[in-house]
Amino acid sequence: MTVRRTAMGLALGLMLTSGCHSLHTCVSEQIIACRNHEEAKMAWWSCEEYYYDCEPHLHDFGLGFQAGYQAIANGGDGCPPTMPPQKYWGVCYQSCEGREKVVSWYNGYSHGVSVALQDGVQNRNQIVTAMELYPRCQTVTEVTLPGADQPGTGSLIAPQPDAQLEPPQPLTPVEPEGPALVPPAY
Repeated sequence: MTVRRTAMGLALGLMLTSGCHSLHTCVSEQIIACRNHEEAKMAWWSCEEYYYDCEPHLHDFGLGFQAGYQAIANGGDGCPPTMPPQKYWGVCYQSCEGREKVVSWYNGYSHGVSVALQDGVQNRNQIVTAMELYPRCQTVTEVTLPGADQPGTGSLIAPQPDAQLEPPQPLTPVEPEGPALVPPAY
């Protein structure tokens, strides 16, 4: 219940400040973002114990893990950002230990990406399109209409089938075999 209220509050606040074109779009985007954030945290909690012994900066590794997982869930390509989060730009990270924490964040990011890909969350936010369902209609050509030089006329964009498809062959009549059937006389 708390997550729902938080999501709705965020959605309403962002809608009022961001100029969303519809309430539905804003709410939907915020719900998706909250879902992806929560799933990233759950994925980290389920994997965290595997990194206790091998990761000296577990907290930073976990933050990176969640960021990588969430990036894939949001439709990203899995490449880490050039710069770490702004938190890691401060003076306390400008030391050997600070640099190790930044490296841990990046290592966590790549592990989060791997787990997200294994979980199959990368395709969840994709919208199914007609081009995906009907690949033969992907080639689009421009057709000039007759009289296109006159005002009010122009061209029409029409889908064209792929060149590999052959047109259907016309059906040929089949002659019946054996004696012709004659209806009985009454």
